[in-house]
Parts: sequence; C-alpha cells; structure tokens
Amino acid sequence: MRRFSTVTLVAGLMLGFTACAGGGAPDHEAAQSTEPVPRPKLSEFYATALDDMAELETLRLSGWFTDDGQRIDVQMQLSKRGDCHGNLQLGDTGSFDLIGVDDEYFLKPDATFWRSQVGARADKVMSLVDDRWVSVPADMGKAFRRFCDLGRFLDGLAKRSPDSSKATGQPQVINDVDAWLFHETSGHDIPPPMYWISANAPHQILKIDNPYGPASDAYELAGFDEQLDAARPADTDIVDLADLMGSETV
Repeated sequence: MRRFSTVTLVAGLMLGFTACAGGGAPDHEAAQSTEPVPRPKLSEFYATALDDMAELETLRLSGWFTDDGQRIDVQMQLSKRGDCHGNLQLGDTGSFDLIGVDDEYFLKPDATFWRSQVGARADKVMSLVDDRWVSVPADMGKAFRRFCDLGRFLDGLAKRSPDSSKATGQPQVINDVDAWLFHETSGHDIPPPMYWISANAPHQILKIDNPYGPASDAYELAGFDEQLDAARPADTDIVDLADLMGSETV
C-alpha cells in the first residue's frame, strides 16, 4: 500500500491557514442609534482586539480559505492547549473529522477522501477501518497541533497588519453583538478585506472577509471561551494509522 498523504495535505493547509485566517461577509443591517458614535481606526482597534483575544482559551471558527488554488472549508473549535474538534473539507477530494486531545490526534475521513488518497484500495481500507477513528502517529501529530493551536491561529491573525482606515457608519449587530465594520482602504487593486470587530470590551474579531485574490478567505469567529467539545475516542473505536499503513492485507 502506498503511503497516505493525509499529513502532507494537512501540513500544507496549515501554512495557508495561519497566514490567511479570516471570516465570512453576509450583509447586515446597521444597529439603530439616535446619536453619532465616534468611529475608531482599524489598526488601533484590531490591535486592541488581538490583545483581548490573547486571553481566550477556546474559540470556534467556520468558513473557508484557499491553499495552492484549492478551496478548503473548515468548521473547527480550537484551544490554547492545542486540543480541537471539527471538520475539514478538501475541495472535491473529500473531508475528514478531526479530534485532538492531549497531543493525540484522530481522523475520521469520508469515502471520497479515502478514494482520493488510496484509489482502488479504498474499499479494503474502509472495511478495515470500519467507521473507527484513525490515530495519527506521534511523530506526525506535531503538524496537527499546529493546526489546532489557538495561539498559532491568533499569531496568523496578527500577521495581517490591516491599515488605519476608520470604521464605516454606525455599529452593526453581528450575532447579537454590536460590531464595527472596517474596510482596508490602501494598497489594493481588488476589493479590499473587510473586518468586523466587537464594539464593546472585551473586543473580539468576529469576521474577516477577503474573497478576492490568491490568498482569499472568509471566516466567522464565535464561541469565545466555550467549553471544548472534544473527547478522546474509546480504544475500541480507534485504529492505528501506522498499523494500517503497514498492513499486508491492504
């Protein structure tokens, strides 16, 4: 059986993810206000939000990003300790659920993913796995920790360094939270990224929308400091990836 490319795929996704983390951009009605509100500058408000978010232990993100021209859809809960739970959809090559607990990582790929990775052997592999979680060898787990680590995700947000444009109009209501909408205004030949940041302390980046260009992405961030929805699968529900890769029956 040829070596699975699961870790190679995810490691490549992580590089794009930490550089391009962001959020979705549906239209929202402005919050009603009878008095003008001073509009903050994006660069200052963004930095304040990053400082406040540094105290978070967990968050949820949903959206998509591009990696080497491929769209990757992600629904994931991240934590500062590197535990996580969620799903990644790798374009038309399938998807997998991911659980990370105490530096152990487990995958549950769908049939499309297996077929894209092992071809004609997919049916045999799926029969051996039998809907169990596939454990990732310890030496490969570092790649998944990088993806699941909230600290690394926030570092990726910090690298964006948006410009100092002021907020647009009045605060908007995003998921029952008052938020300022910012547009980057300089250095763009295409429509610039947009940012939604909560108006009241603690300030949090709620959405980033950057749907144009080679590093396009769109994300929504929520579930700040919610309890992590991740638990190690039971031993009977786990199959070892190293054993599966070395199986002579595949």
